[in-house]
Amino acid sequence: MDTKQPKLNAYLLLFSLLAIATVTMRSIASFLYLDEYGYYRGGLHTVASLIVLGGSLLLLSYALLHRSDEPKRASFGGAFTYAPGAPLAICLILLGVSLLRKTAETKLASLLLSLIGVLAIAGALYFLFAVLYEFKVCDLRAVFAMICTLFLILYAGYLYFDSTLAINATTKLVDQMAYIAAAIFFLFETRISLGREHWPLYTAIGFVAALLCAYSAIPSALVYFFDGRMISGSAEEIFTTLFLFAYIGCRTVLSLFLKGERATPLMAALHEDARRLSDAVAENGSLPFEPAPAATEKTETEETVADETPADDEQTEAETVLPAPEEETATPDAPHTEDARTQEDIE
Repeated sequence: MDTKQPKLNAYLLLFSLLAIATVTMRSIASFLYLDEYGYYRGGLHTVASLIVLGGSLLLLSYALLHRSDEPKRASFGGAFTYAPGAPLAICLILLGVSLLRKTAETKLASLLLSLIGVLAIAGALYFLFAVLYEFKVCDLRAVFAMICTLFLILYAGYLYFDSTLAINATTKLVDQMAYIAAAIFFLFETRISLGREHWPLYTAIGFVAALLCAYSAIPSALVYFFDGRMISGSAEEIFTTLFLFAYIGCRTVLSLFLKGERATPLMAALHEDARRLSDAVAENGSLPFEPAPAATEKTETEETVADETPADDEQTEAETVLPAPEEETATPDAPHTEDARTQEDIE
């Protein structure tokens, strides 16, 4: 793993404090103030939700403060990917199978629910490709990342119509927000696989998605194990959300310590050419047009002057040589004139 040495990061500290505080508050509220329909009594859960909202806005500011960071080298390798990715893949398969079994029991169209189940199982293959194609741009991995995104969005919609809890139950809304945030995170995972990564936004969205997944999964798991109550859709959903938190959290922390790409002469030349072309487009409008010549090259005017100069010299030489034949033609006439005068004197 090619990473920088870990240092204390203010956003990592903020994320940790927010996660611990809000998860603790919601867990207490879930044990003491949650009724059988999924609604919270009292204000403890409301305060926790407001802290999550405000903390999410603070975490998103990471993208603004680090928008000028140098490019980083994408990585899918190491324990930060393998450890949470493998159990998450298993949970997605189990969740997909459970959804397929519900097709005959739910009021939803069985075809739609079957599609969500198939997408969950197919999305598990993404983590296999993440292991096989480390450090490489891979279109196939991007396809499965999009499958994960589509599954997460559809599953958030399925939770709205799920009859396990009331349609607007507070616990259901928390789970929906967690899955929507996770879907946005996997969109940025897709950008990495396509070579179009945006690291500041990737890290900022990762912080928010991990916080929401922890806020949803950990209290639900504690209530399920210690109180025997189900406050989420199913046990498979709880474990899927829990390992989504683990995976997204690990990937986000990893992105903080990735090394930047080393500048090479080739990359520097490409960046310089791109800069010149961008300046030319800004000056002359959209392509196509002839780019402006470099300062070291001869302009067309200079080449024209250089070509015309030898022609002028040749013409001058030609003008200098032309009078010579006139002198030569006059020379033979001189003897005839002298002979004529001599003949006259003799006569």
